[in-house]
Amino acid sequence: MWSTSSTMDAPARLGVTVPALGVLRAASLLTAVVLCTVSPVGRTQLISGSIATCTNEGEPVIIPLIAFDPCISCICLNQEVTCRKERCPRLDDCSLVVKKRGVCCEQCKGCTFQGEMYNSGDKWTSEQDPCTQYACQEGVVTVSQVQCYTPCSNPLTLPGQCCPVCKGCLFEGRTYPDGKTFTSQRDKCVTCTCQDGNVRCKKPVCPVLSCPETLAWTPPGECCPECRGQRKVFDLASGSCLFRSDLLDNGDAVKVDACTTCTCKVYPPPQESTMVCSKMTCPVKLDCDEYEPRGEGTCCPVCKQETSGTLDCDEYEPMGEGTCCPVCKAREPVEQYRTCETEGLTYQHGESFLDDACTMCTCTNGTVYCQIEVCDRSATCPEGQSFKKFEGECCPRCIETPGVCTVFGDPHYRSFDGKLFNFQGTCKYILSQDCKGEVYSVIVNNDARKTRSFAWTRRVHFKIKGVDVILGQHLAVRVNGKDVSLPHSQPDVLTVLLAGYLVKVITEIGIELTWDGDSFLEVSVPRMYRGKLCGLCGNFNGHGRDDFIGSDGLFRFNVNEFADSWRVGEESNCNRPSKNQIPSPCGNNVYMKLRAHKQCKLFRSRIFSRCSRVVKFDSYYRSCVTDMCECPSNRNCFCESVRAYTSECRRKGVEVDLSSLTACQDTKCTGGAVWDTCGPACPLTCANLNSVERCNRPCVPGCQCPAGMVRHHHVCVYPSQCPRLLR
Repeated sequence: MWSTSSTMDAPARLGVTVPALGVLRAASLLTAVVLCTVSPVGRTQLISGSIATCTNEGEPVIIPLIAFDPCISCICLNQEVTCRKERCPRLDDCSLVVKKRGVCCEQCKGCTFQGEMYNSGDKWTSEQDPCTQYACQEGVVTVSQVQCYTPCSNPLTLPGQCCPVCKGCLFEGRTYPDGKTFTSQRDKCVTCTCQDGNVRCKKPVCPVLSCPETLAWTPPGECCPECRGQRKVFDLASGSCLFRSDLLDNGDAVKVDACTTCTCKVYPPPQESTMVCSKMTCPVKLDCDEYEPRGEGTCCPVCKQETSGTLDCDEYEPMGEGTCCPVCKAREPVEQYRTCETEGLTYQHGESFLDDACTMCTCTNGTVYCQIEVCDRSATCPEGQSFKKFEGECCPRCIETPGVCTVFGDPHYRSFDGKLFNFQGTCKYILSQDCKGEVYSVIVNNDARKTRSFAWTRRVHFKIKGVDVILGQHLAVRVNGKDVSLPHSQPDVLTVLLAGYLVKVITEIGIELTWDGDSFLEVSVPRMYRGKLCGLCGNFNGHGRDDFIGSDGLFRFNVNEFADSWRVGEESNCNRPSKNQIPSPCGNNVYMKLRAHKQCKLFRSRIFSRCSRVVKFDSYYRSCVTDMCECPSNRNCFCESVRAYTSECRRKGVEVDLSSLTACQDTKCTGGAVWDTCGPACPLTCANLNSVERCNRPCVPGCQCPAGMVRHHHVCVYPSQCPRLLR
C-alpha cells in the first residue's frame, strides 16, 4: 500500500494531509502486490497505506502506479521511499513551446549548434573571429557579422576587437564622458560607447524568427521584431525542423529574403533539430537622406549620389573675366565671446560639459546654463537583461543579467536561481565555485555569535588565479596573507575597493563580491557560467528546483544534509554542533516577537512601495523576523534583510531611497560632508538655495555640509559655484 493525494502536491500519511512541500511518501515493499483502498475525502481522494521501506540508499525507486508519470521521481532516503513532483517553470515569454515524450515539463525550443546546446535568447561570438556573432531564438540560430558604424575618417583597429574606434568621444556634436553608452539621434538602433577616450558604435543584427511573418511585430521602442503569441508542438518527427509554417527535412534550405538563407540541421544524438540561418549584414549609413530603388535580389540599399556640385558658401567673390568657377568669400572674423570658469576649470563659449552624470552644462558667453536629464521610470528590460547603473551615467541601462547569490542575516541564502533557504551551520562551507575547481572559489566561515540556535557569516575566503582574498569583520581585508589598505589592486586579476559602507572585489573576468563587513555578502557571476557552478549558491541553470545538489552530485531533500555536504574541514572545527531542526522564530518570547515585527514592518512602508510591486518582500520579511529574534539589543539585525531586498530592487530597475533609514547607514560621509547627530532636516542645495519656504521639521542625524556650503549632487560646494539652471 502507498499513501498520496490525488493532487500530487502535498505529502500524506495514513490519510492525513500535511502542509504542501511538494513531497510524496510511497508505501509498501516494492516486491509486494499493490492493494489500495480509496475513500473520498472532500474533493480529493486519499489512498491509505503504510510507508514503504527500502535499502538501496540514494538510488531511484520505481513505484508501479506512477512509474509512467515523468513528473514524479522517487528515491530511497533514510530507508524510506520518498517521491517528489517536478514543478514546471512559466514559459509566458516563449513563442515556440515543445512537449517531449517522457519529459515532465514543456520547454522553450532551444538550439543545438556545433555540438553545444543553447537556450533561447543566448548570444555568443566566434572564438576565431570577434566579428562573427551567433544568436539562438526558439530553435533558430542566426549567424551574422557585427554591424559596425565608424563616425570618423581615420579609425583605429584594436587587436581582438571587431569594431574600429574613433579617437575622442565627440559624436553628432556632443561630447560624452568615459564609460557612457548612448544612441544615435538619426538611428535609435545604433548604440555607441565611450571607453578609454575612444568611441565605438554598432547596430544589432535582428535574429531570424521561427514564427510566420503574420505573427511577427516590433514593440514600440524596440529595434527588432518579435513573435506574437505562443505556439505549442509535440515531438517533431526525427530529423525534421519546424520553421514558420513548414516542416523541413535535414539539409533542406530556404531563402527567407535577399539577405538570409536558412538550412535545417539535425545533430545526433539526441536528434535535436535546429534551423541555421546565414544573414548578410549591411553597412550602417547615418548620413544618407535618400536611397536608390532596391532591385530584385538586392540585399543592401545604395545611397543616392549627390549631383548638385554646389559649394557650402555664404557669399561668393565677384567672378573676374575668364574665371570658370566661383570662389567663396572669406567670412568676417567671429565676435570674441567670454569664457566660463566653474569649479576651477575654464570652458570656451559654446563648449558643453557634464557637471555630474545627470546634468549637461553649456558655456554661453560667460554664463553656464545646465539641463538635467530625467530617467524614464516606466522603462523595462527584455528577458535575460536587467537594469544596472554605472558610475558616471545618469540613468540605469539594460545589461545581460548576471547571476547573483546573496547571503544575509542568520544566515539566509538566495541562490543564483532565486531559491531562498535558511541554514544555521557554524562551520566553513563552499558557497560557490566552478564545478571543476579551476576558476574561482568562495568559502564562507559561519559563527554562532553566542546565540543558542542561529549563525551569521563571519569571514569570506575568495580564491581566483592564485590570489587569496579574505574579507573579515569591520571591513578588514587580507590579500595573500597580508593586511591591505583600500583601494588595492592585483594586476590583471582583481581590484578591492570601498564603495560607501561596502567592500567590493571586482575581477577581470566579471566575477564580483560585495561585503558589508558584518554578514551581508553578494556574489555576482557572468551568464557564461550558467550550469557550470557548484556549492550552496546552486548550479545557476535557471531552475531553482534542483539547487539542492550536494558535493557528491546527489540531490538532497533536506536543507541541512545539502549544506553539510559542502562543509570544508572536520565538524570539530565548528564552534557549535549543527542542528537538524530550525527553531521557530522567538519561541514563546512575546517581547522579542513584538520587537521583531515592529522593526520588520519597514518592508510594508512607503520606502519600499514602488519596489513591492516588482519584487515580493514576504520571504525577506520572514528572514528579518528570524534575525531579530536572537538579535543583541545593541545591533540592528534587520538591516541585513533590508540591504538584501534593496539590492534585489536595484537589479530590477527600482532605486530605493534609504536616506531616512539612518539606523542602517554608515557614519562615513563623502563629498566634503561631515556627520552631525542633529543636523537640519531640510538641508540647503543648489536647487533650493533661493527658496523662501521655512523648514519646521526637527533635526535628524546624518551627513551635512559644513557651515556656508550647500549640497550639489552629493558634493558640498559654495553657493557661488552653483550652476544656473536653464528653466
